Amino acid sequence: MAESAFDTSQAKCPDSTDSVVNSVVAAVVKETPGDQEKEIRRLQFELDEARSLAAVANYSLEESIETERRKCQEEVATLQQLMKENIQEAIRETQEHSEGEIRRLKNIVTRLELEILELRSSSDRDNPNVFSAVTKTLARKVGNLTNPNILTSQTPPQIPLVTATSTESAGDDYLEQSMKRAQEDVEVLRSLVLPLEEEIKALKDKLRYTDEQLRVYESNQAELVRGSQLLNKIAEDESLESAIADLISRTELHTQDQFSQRDFGLFLAILNAQRTTLQEERERLRSQMQETCQLLEQERRHHRELRRSLQKNNLHPTSQNMMDCNKDGSKGVPIKDRIGPLISRISPVLKRKSSAQSPSKEISVDSYVLDTSTFGISEGASTATKNSTKEEIENISACSVDSNLTSSEGSFLQADEGHQTTIRYRVLEADFQQLQEEKAQVDKQLIKAREESQMLSELIKDMEHKWTEMAKDYEKQVDSLFGNIQDAQGQLKSVTSAFNKFRNQAQETLRQLQFDRQSVSTELVRLQEENDFLTGKHSLHAEQLQNEMINLPDNLQELQYVCLNLREDFIAAKVAKEALERKWKMEILVLKNQLLSEQHSKETLENSLTGEIDYLREQLGLMRSVQTQLDEESNRKASLEVALQQAKEQLAELKNLASESVSSKAKLENENQQLRNRVSSLQADLETSEAVQRDFVQLSQQLQVQLEKIRQSEKELRWQYEEDIDQCAECRQTFGVAKRKHHCRHCCQIFCSDCLRKTVTSGPNKRQSRVCNVCFYLLVQESAPFFSSEPQPSN
Repeated sequence: MAESAFDTSQAKCPDSTDSVVNSVVAAVVKETPGDQEKEIRRLQFELDEARSLAAVANYSLEESIETERRKCQEEVATLQQLMKENIQEAIRETQEHSEGEIRRLKNIVTRLELEILELRSSSDRDNPNVFSAVTKTLARKVGNLTNPNILTSQTPPQIPLVTATSTESAGDDYLEQSMKRAQEDVEVLRSLVLPLEEEIKALKDKLRYTDEQLRVYESNQAELVRGSQLLNKIAEDESLESAIADLISRTELHTQDQFSQRDFGLFLAILNAQRTTLQEERERLRSQMQETCQLLEQERRHHRELRRSLQKNNLHPTSQNMMDCNKDGSKGVPIKDRIGPLISRISPVLKRKSSAQSPSKEISVDSYVLDTSTFGISEGASTATKNSTKEEIENISACSVDSNLTSSEGSFLQADEGHQTTIRYRVLEADFQQLQEEKAQVDKQLIKAREESQMLSELIKDMEHKWTEMAKDYEKQVDSLFGNIQDAQGQLKSVTSAFNKFRNQAQETLRQLQFDRQSVSTELVRLQEENDFLTGKHSLHAEQLQNEMINLPDNLQELQYVCLNLREDFIAAKVAKEALERKWKMEILVLKNQLLSEQHSKETLENSLTGEIDYLREQLGLMRSVQTQLDEESNRKASLEVALQQAKEQLAELKNLASESVSSKAKLENENQQLRNRVSSLQADLETSEAVQRDFVQLSQQLQVQLEKIRQSEKELRWQYEEDIDQCAECRQTFGVAKRKHHCRHCCQIFCSDCLRKTVTSGPNKRQSRVCNVCFYLLVQESAPFFSSEPQPSN
């Protein structure tokens, strides 16, 4: 069957094809059976070596895959640890920020309370001799509003006591004056309290806003925790590709803001892992491609050696050819198998040449060229390939010189003796085809790796943009923290100055109270001494009266007169005594009341001062804690600045890496363009060479068989319904809104508009009908085959 097909193909080819085939037959005939057996053994040995190399490559590939898997697991664990550390750092920063805001608000409230106390003390110093009951009551109420530590249970007894004192001492005029002063004090306090209430309201609003911000930070922390948990789950359950697809679907369903708030941490971790995996996969594919290219170069060297041996055998004299033909005339069968590797080697070139008009196939050719240029096929190898192709063409053309001499030798060849050799050559050809398929798979993997590398570069650009934004946000946060630290330092200074001022005022008040106490005790001592002195003088006067001689008058009238005088003196002394007693009683009562009021005010002041001292001690402890926190904030600021500097350095490194990748990309594009130009020149050489094009007999036979099958399908129902077909019959692309379905007017199959561009005229009206490429080749005899890009030559 194969021999008949080969004979028919030879009969259909032009004279030049016959000459080339006969020359190759002559070259094969020249070889002896022993040489063929040696050649077969050598090829078998090389094939075994290639298989062993492939097994070693597979083993090394599995080891590299296992190593990459372990690296990916370690990278995922590292990313999880980094996510945990970032979450803890964010929680700590949020807590510290909220605590700082709360402390700042407390300091503001404390400062306001101190200002109120200063105003109260200043109002007391302005009127030191007047104790208005209403003023003291209002001041005490304001003090209770600002400072809850001051007790108010002792203030009510002052009102009736001081009022009674003022009523007894000064009367109605003094009461009216005190009421006027009380009203003025009330107005002053009202003018002070209203702004303070407004400021307290503003502070409450600010505290509420701070609480809302704290809740937002807590929600963000919860989102980060959920993101890390989801990353752990993804690392355990599914792959990174599925995670990326899930995140892309989320971005389509949600807005950008929601995505950045919820899934940014997870997206960042997955992208870093994906980037590392893709880089390692690219390095692995690069090494694998280099090994494949080395194997391909070895195979090319082998083919070049085979061609050289054929050329040497072709240079033997004609007499030796006749002797070899008489000895062994059974070399007719393996001629086709000898030409088979050459045709299989050239057939991909024809396919690439014939598919130059198709964009998708052109992309595959370009990607193949780019891969070979990227992963280490040197320019010398390409030049050597080109030179070897030219040498092959020259050898084939040189072999055509002896075609007339060896044309009659093929009839003397026998098929039975070389049948085993033919089978071996077919096995070798099948192995070579398998190697070509493996090479095609490697090319597909390289194309996929390039696409992943491009996607990785885009992701790197996005990450650079996001890192830049995050660096700007961190700078803003550092500036805000620095401003908050400066504000806190200013507030600390103001609180310290207020505390010192209040302490000085308290010490001054205590000294004044001690002085008043000493004056009161001195007055009491003086009164006691005066009382004792008066008592002693009276007793001395009574003793003098007792010691005086009594000289009574002799007559009754004088005695009566003396009695009357003594009675008057007694009455006057008694009246003076009673008046003096009333006076001293009043003074004693007043002094007692003053002493009680002073003691009461002293106790109240001591209690208030004790409470204020305790409060100030607490505030001092708070200020010390604030100072320690400020120190911690300064240390944290320094660490943040170091981290920011490191982030800037990383950003600079990423920019350098991006610039290097851009330059390498430009270099690769230039190399790609050069290789494309070289490929186009090689294709031009192949197109201009008729000898190379006419060696594609085997491919044309296969295509003729396919056309015969198409012609036999005339007996079947050819119409296809649109709802049954989803893909184009030629390019296999899925139909959609932008790609409509069209029927071929001859075979009735469904194609896309790009595959159905050719038209033929039919009918008496010469109507134009759209047909596919195969039907156009069947209907138009002058057209080139649908697998070729050149018109069919005319005989």
